[in-house]
Amino acid sequence: MATFRIGELLKERGMLNDEQIRQILERQKVSGTPFGAVAAELFGVQEAELWRAWAQQMIDCCPKLSPSELVSNPKSLAFVTPREAWAYRLLPLDWNENEILLVTTAERLPNAMAYAQIKAPVPAVFAVADRLDLEAAIRRNYGLSSLPMVA
Repeated sequence: MATFRIGELLKERGMLNDEQIRQILERQKVSGTPFGAVAAELFGVQEAELWRAWAQQMIDCCPKLSPSELVSNPKSLAFVTPREAWAYRLLPLDWNENEILLVTTAERLPNAMAYAQIKAPVPAVFAVADRLDLEAAIRRNYGLSSLPMVA
């Protein structure tokens, strides 16, 4: 799959048009402000839409993991509680002084990115996995007792 620039992704979603993208790029060139911040400031693009577009960029380029690769380093499991692992469908695979490797599903990536931005003490690197494979890995590592109740 081709990797798209965030402006192209927001245009596909009907959030921006070509002229707005041109204006954002012009302002970005002068100010050095990130594209998303300028899009929000000039044209009111909502934060949730920016997260979805950033997540799509990551999905296009981040690795896809198979079930056999979903083996967590025990130290990394401390990054999220069992409840958070189930709520965000987020499994930390490895954690060192430079970065934390997190796996989630493509659908949950925007939420996982927002969560990691707030909570991670080091930069987060993401990979995606199939939902059922990820849930099986979360179950192996955290158990079922923390599975959120669905109303």
